[in-house]
Amino acid sequence: MLWLHADSCNVDILAANAFPMGILPDMGNIAPQKVPMQTGDVFALLTDGFYEWARADKEQFGVERVVEVIITNQQKNATAILKAIRTAVEEFADTKQSDDLTAIIIKKSSGLASPTGFEPVLPA
Repeated sequence: MLWLHADSCNVDILAANAFPMGILPDMGNIAPQKVPMQTGDVFALLTDGFYEWARADKEQFGVERVVEVIITNQQKNATAILKAIRTAVEEFADTKQSDDLTAIIIKKSSGLASPTGFEPVLPA
């Protein structure tokens, strides 16, 4: 999971430290973790298909390139950021897609009234 802070252009890489939701039939209660997003912040959850799509020479697209695309496109809306990531991966690779590409991009706009930000359920 990637979290771009609009005020500093820094990107935090939030590591998962538990099983992905939905893997096990009964995961019990998962305590929510607050992510206090500010206006312009971008939260990106991407499957490994984006990061691991490799060229014929086996070089993978990687986290660093995804971060670069998010920073470069941070002024755009969430849909445009996702499109930019997908386009960058496809232009990088000279191979066929071999893994799923699933993504959630959330961008905090100034129109949202929540003073505490987005509160996803993340492993603690």
